[in-house]
Amino acid sequence: MNPELSNKWLAAYYEALQLSWTVPDFKPLLLRDSRLALQSVNFTYPDTITLEFKEVTDGNFSNFPEFPISIFDYPPATPTTLKVPLVPPPPPGSTDLSYLLTLQKPLMLCCCMCF
Repeated sequence: MNPELSNKWLAAYYEALQLSWTVPDFKPLLLRDSRLALQSVNFTYPDTITLEFKEVTDGNFSNFPEFPISIFDYPPATPTTLKVPLVPPPPPGSTDLSYLLTLQKPLMLCCCMCF
């Protein structure tokens, strides 16, 4: 158990998003080997968890079931795959991820990062 890991996950997710938008080699690595990509931003997670990043280009988050971020603090005993959205970059001038609410069809929250 690591009660700090869920907070580290959120920071790593946001950093991974930013790198996927700005560093050309990072996005293919994140899609191919998320564990290695996230280790490069100093995030290591339990071996029983597999993070599967997939691009969201159409605003449809229905393929990304919600999961509690506490899963990192209290990891499952059996192998578990979590699907994680790799969203497009914000429009010019935007400084936060609130623009994600305008992408979602139907209007609903995507996995754990949005609440």
